[in-house]
Amino acid sequence: MTPDGLARTHAAAFGGKGWPVADFERYLGEPSILIHGDDRCFAVFRLLGPEAEILTLATSPSVQREGQATAMLSGALAILAAHNVQTVFLDVADD
Repeated sequence: MTPDGLARTHAAAFGGKGWPVADFERYLGEPSILIHGDDRCFAVFRLLGPEAEILTLATSPSVQREGQATAMLSGALAILAAHNVQTVFLDVADD
């Protein structure tokens, strides 16, 4: 998992409007952030005690509809549960 790979997938998944590489570089070094998956399919979580917020998730169009996102999210939820996270939430912007 690399900042460049994450940014490339994020941009592809969001029609070219993804986060910059610098954001992923910062998040990869942040202890309160969990990035689960790989360069082609991932989710970014902010850990907030017994809660976690999904900041973003993305799957490369080249691997969509293969079940990778389902498997990645299942694995992420198991990791979060092992860290005593009880609630996971997602706020969605309408823009």
